[in-house]
Amino acid sequence: MINLNQEEIEKLAVTEQYRWVADALAKGFRPTTQEEHKEWKLSKENRDFFKNIFIHDDIRPFDELDEDTRNKNIVFANAIPNINDIIKEKLNSNSPINHENQ
Repeated sequence: MINLNQEEIEKLAVTEQYRWVADALAKGFRPTTQEEHKEWKLSKENRDFFKNIFIHDDIRPFDELDEDTRNKNIVFANAIPNINDIIKEKLNSNSPINHENQ
C-alpha cells in the first residue's frame, strides 16, 4: 500500500477538485453566480433545482469550497492508495473483472 503524508493528501484533494470541475464543465454544467450561490445554500430543493439545469456551486477552486466539500475531497484522496491496490490486485489476478454491474 502507498503511504501518503498530509501534504500529499492535500495535493491529491486539490487535484481531485480540478478533475471534478473539468468533468462537470465537460458535462455542460456552469458555476453559480453570486446570487445563485446564496440560493444554493438555502435548501436541498434549491440545490436539486440548480443541478437539474446544469448549475453547480462546487465549480470553484479547492480553497473556495466550504469545509464539508473540502473534507469530501480529502476523504477521497485518502482512499486513492486503497483504490490503486484493489485495481492492481484485480489486474494481477487471473479472475476477470466483473463488468455486469457497470
